[in-house]
Amino acid sequence: MNFTLRSAHHPELVWHPTKKIVYMQAPPDRSSRKIKGRYRGSRGRTFFTPYFGKDDTTKISFCRHYAASLYFRRWSEQWYLEINPTYHFTIDGHRDSLYDAEYVQKIKRLERNNAVYQLVRAWADYLQGDDTLFRSRDERIRFSQLLTLDCDAAIDESVWIPQEPASKPSVNGLAEGLWELPQ
Repeated sequence: MNFTLRSAHHPELVWHPTKKIVYMQAPPDRSSRKIKGRYRGSRGRTFFTPYFGKDDTTKISFCRHYAASLYFRRWSEQWYLEINPTYHFTIDGHRDSLYDAEYVQKIKRLERNNAVYQLVRAWADYLQGDDTLFRSRDERIRFSQLLTLDCDAAIDESVWIPQEPASKPSVNGLAEGLWELPQ
């Protein structure tokens, strides 16, 4: 099923054998590639973005690709696709960046729950596909809406967000606190 999924979206999706992810191929002109969303109010997401150098704004410094680990899972006689969104960085839209791991680590540190949810939703929208004027979607694998689960518990993100370091107390405040005796 993995090969069928990749062939259904070839050549737009590229398989990265080392990282075991798929990522959005760069357009031939290296322009940004935006995919429209299927839900109401969606502005779409940019699946491929080139970033230009500060000194030379005509030269691409690196490119960010939306990427995902896609795993088929079977529960109760039903197949599901697990989508784990991530990123892939290249230097020209094709060749891996030497700083790929650092860039991914940095962006993952900044992401919160809603950002990951929006990426999963964007991948689901893309994989569901659309019929266009020039071609119809591949029917070998069809996806329905995302599965939603109701949970009685949740993770409080504020616990995981790094706190700003507390300002250092003044020497006078520290000295006063040290020498005061409890009554």
